[in-house]
Amino acid sequence: MVFGIGEGKIDLLPEKRDFVYGEKIQGKLVLDLKKPKKARKLKVKVCATITSRSRNISTGRSQTTTTTAYVFEQELSGEKEYSATKQEYSFELSLPSQSIVSKEPEGAMGGVLKGVALLAGASQTVKWQLDASLDMPGFDINKKIAIVVS
Repeated sequence: MVFGIGEGKIDLLPEKRDFVYGEKIQGKLVLDLKKPKKARKLKVKVCATITSRSRNISTGRSQTTTTTAYVFEQELSGEKEYSATKQEYSFELSLPSQSIVSKEPEGAMGGVLKGVALLAGASQTVKWQLDASLDMPGFDINKKIAIVVS
């Protein structure tokens, strides 16, 4: 997804798309502007959002909440005029050392909690993505790509 249509584009090129907790995400960001642009900064980040869904048993209504669970950002370049030539920036982003989703207790208590969650229609989805942006006055130029962390 790219905003700032006609201004240029960003390509995100990670070395791979599947990662494990504690790993470093390495790759390149390619900035390709149509003409020189003044901008505040160029940054890349990895972020995870958790979407939780549940159903109230008594009313039957469902509820969805989305929470940002993890963000690690790296500024690649600061305030300046970015040239119209294709520019390449290397990045390295850290992932958390362990899962961002809380684990259920094991044994009988874990079984009870799983049963209650099943009856309530509860579920959680974790979405990981790399997000790059050139922060300019007016419209920013952005790029987002999905990754897998397990």
